[in-house]
Amino acid sequence: MVSGKYLTPLNYFINEPVLVCKFLRHLLQQKINNMETSDQLQEKIIKQVSAPLYSAKRWMKFIGILLIIGGVFYALSIVGIIFAWIPIWLGIMVTGAANKIGMAYNSGDKYSFIEAQKKIGLYFTIYGVLILIFLILTLVFLIVALSTGFLTEMISNIENSGMQYY
Repeated sequence: MVSGKYLTPLNYFINEPVLVCKFLRHLLQQKINNMETSDQLQEKIIKQVSAPLYSAKRWMKFIGILLIIGGVFYALSIVGIIFAWIPIWLGIMVTGAANKIGMAYNSGDKYSFIEAQKKIGLYFTIYGVLILIFLILTLVFLIVALSTGFLTEMISNIENSGMQYY
């Protein structure tokens, strides 16, 4: 008992509002410091997670540029102009992903990292669909060629021409 009063939290809060305010300000400052630390931790995690893709960034740009150049060459032919947009689009996507992964690694920006992963995911999805289309068309061609006798006639023409193939 101090001067006839009990020191309960409520009495302390009522009798010492300045100390309580200082304590609350101290708690708030600790919370703010922890939030800054969590932002720094997030940047560090983004940097660590994006490091493998960042190390392949030059190869991603190289492949992207080659796809764009290949698409331009496709566009120079009459039939190729129909399909030229696909490698150009894929090239732009891979180059953009390489740029975004660089931004994510250098700044720890999670939105750049997510955007890079979306672009890479879309790249592989499109490439997978194209491979499936190619495989299906190849299978259809083989079935048609075998059922019409075209393939066997072509092989017999090659054998009759005297060409040697190994």
